[in-house]
Amino acid sequence: RTLPPAGLDDHVIPDTKTYDAYGRVTWNVAAASSLVAGLRFNHDQISYQYDQYVTYPSSPPAYFSSGSSAQNTLVGDIAFKQHFTDNLMGYVSYSRGYSPAAYNTSAVLTSNATMAPVGKESINSYEIGTKGTYLDRTLTLNADLFDTIYTDYQIQSYAYAPGVLTPPLDLTSVGKAQTRGAEISVDWLAT
Repeated sequence: RTLPPAGLDDHVIPDTKTYDAYGRVTWNVAAASSLVAGLRFNHDQISYQYDQYVTYPSSPPAYFSSGSSAQNTLVGDIAFKQHFTDNLMGYVSYSRGYSPAAYNTSAVLTSNATMAPVGKESINSYEIGTKGTYLDRTLTLNADLFDTIYTDYQIQSYAYAPGVLTPPLDLTSVGKAQTRGAEISVDWLAT
């Protein structure tokens, strides 16, 4: 393709501040069994300033936009751990996480209006696994199964724009996404 000059000169100043409080507790249910739980409260503040300058006659007009948003989120995790021997334990866990709301500061401005942030993403993760050492502690074997579900999944992609050499980037929530799998980690001290 040809290499025309950039039609826009953008100056974006994003800002993110997060304040949080976190607590964790372990309850020894029995000599070899424990319940571990954590809870986190987050306060997220996001803001931006976006100056779009015209640098080429056929480029979009110059605009300025700024905005801010704040939200609170409560997330946490809980796990049950069972020690079968001194060298082998199993666990099952659930955790809830998130990705905060975000502004699409890669967009091309079409007015001076404040942008609406893309909503936060929620993450629910489930895991079951074992961790152990074997052969006089020369072999370490960890294995787990996991399932992670993302709700209001944030994704950035190029928006469809016919005839445009560099289509604008679009940040949106696209519903659900899921990651499932198994992990095995082995370390062997051979000599």
